[in-house]
Amino acid sequence: MGARPRAALVALILPTELLEAELYELVDGIADAQRSYACPVIGGNLAVGSALSITTTVIGSASDSVLTRSGCRVGDALYIAGELGSAALGLLLLQAGHSELGVHCVARWRRPVARIDDGLALLGIATGAIDVSDGLLQDAGHLAEASGVGFDIELERLPLHDELVEAARTLGIDPIALAVSGGEDYGLLFTVPLGVSPPVGTRIGVATSSQSVRLIDDTGQQATPAGEG
Repeated sequence: MGARPRAALVALILPTELLEAELYELVDGIADAQRSYACPVIGGNLAVGSALSITTTVIGSASDSVLTRSGCRVGDALYIAGELGSAALGLLLLQAGHSELGVHCVARWRRPVARIDDGLALLGIATGAIDVSDGLLQDAGHLAEASGVGFDIELERLPLHDELVEAARTLGIDPIALAVSGGEDYGLLFTVPLGVSPPVGTRIGVATSSQSVRLIDDTGQQATPAGEG
């Protein structure tokens, strides 16, 4: 949201049945993340429990200008930085034992990316923003509620990876449904004044006065993707 990560605290609760190799894989992943974001782990806690638990707290710094959920205005253009639905499909493929059908999607679920640079690039440009962790439709609702606006989202504009589209159809799943409801994508959903071209992102809609989030199909009609009710 326009801040820079500076340090992290990691609290681990480890079950006794966790293999030593699995522990080192976990630690290696944490180490990769701290290197990627120049955000060293400076402390935390380690305990034994009945189930694996990982709690991460990141400490950051921000200028006077930060991105919030509450600045969107009627008429603003709605953008998404990142792709949608890939992480959700990756999880489904892993659960089904068919990770080979979507290598990119599985990677998107296993190794989510925090869009730090995008947030910094949007400072002073975006009027409101939220990360998409609970799914596009739900998080757009959070953004709309905080700003007192609604959104019309054009389904044909949603950024979908080619692998997502192909693998979803192979499994008989609507890729659009994954794009609007799947979580863990961590794309950055944001608005800018109409006519402004942001440095990142794909335009997917517009802020309205309706106080609701509507999905619009290619005919201009309100739509409900398969799997959504």
